Amino acid sequence: MCEFCIKHGEGKIWYLQAKNYSLDLLSDLSRRKWIEKFLINVESDMAKLAILDRLRQRSSILYGLAKRFLTRKLKKEHFGQVVPLEDAKIIFDITNTIVRVPCACRRATKGKEVGACFGFSVEPDSLFGYPLDGFWSDYSTGPEVRQAEKVEPEKALGILSDFEKKGAIHTIWTFNTPFIAALCNCDRQDCMAFRTEMSLGTKVMFRAEYYAVINWDKCTGCKNCLKQCSFGAIRYSLEQERCSVDIAKCYGCGICRITCPEEAITLSNRKENPVLNRLW
Repeated sequence: MCEFCIKHGEGKIWYLQAKNYSLDLLSDLSRRKWIEKFLINVESDMAKLAILDRLRQRSSILYGLAKRFLTRKLKKEHFGQVVPLEDAKIIFDITNTIVRVPCACRRATKGKEVGACFGFSVEPDSLFGYPLDGFWSDYSTGPEVRQAEKVEPEKALGILSDFEKKGAIHTIWTFNTPFIAALCNCDRQDCMAFRTEMSLGTKVMFRAEYYAVINWDKCTGCKNCLKQCSFGAIRYSLEQERCSVDIAKCYGCGICRITCPEEAITLSNRKENPVLNRLW
């Protein structure tokens, strides 16, 4: 299991523990101030990524030190983990409130408002009512509020399913660990965390608690799953005319499953695999 399961889940999957979404955690003044500062400054993080990229090109030693420092810092403040749709459903059932909010990454990278994220345990108060074009503000005041929308678990799950069909990866994020404040639908092009993890090689999120497995007896080699995978974890064999999963690259998001007409892809428990139980 990932280290957060030990530290914040008492040996169980940490993001499935209701205590990590509790209003008691959100009521901590230092955490509230950190969240407010984070939301206000999120667009400036793009400049930080550019600095990290330049450092990667100029000095491998300094870049290695910067990566380790950044990962340690983020684990304390704003770290993520990939979650499949099944676990997202459980998360929606145990949280206090679910609010659909604009994606901060897409706002920063594309300058567009896309309701691709969900905020948890959010209340309409002064913390989330600060004037940042309506981010998480006063969602309970009625239909005239465009920037945020309070939704029920069933509707939230349907929105997630729609994003999954488009290839988006579901991820949960801490806002001053262990408080979990958001579930996002990430893609490789627009998501800052995704780009940091995959392109810059800096750890900002754990892989899922699972990994994908393809049943060769069912696979017809259509390669739909290969096209869907954002992690480059699926391979196609010309000789066998079948697809297989490179489990060392798989993040266990599970979105490859929806593209398979033969239902040949399933998720297995990562911690039960002797090769993967230490690869997060």
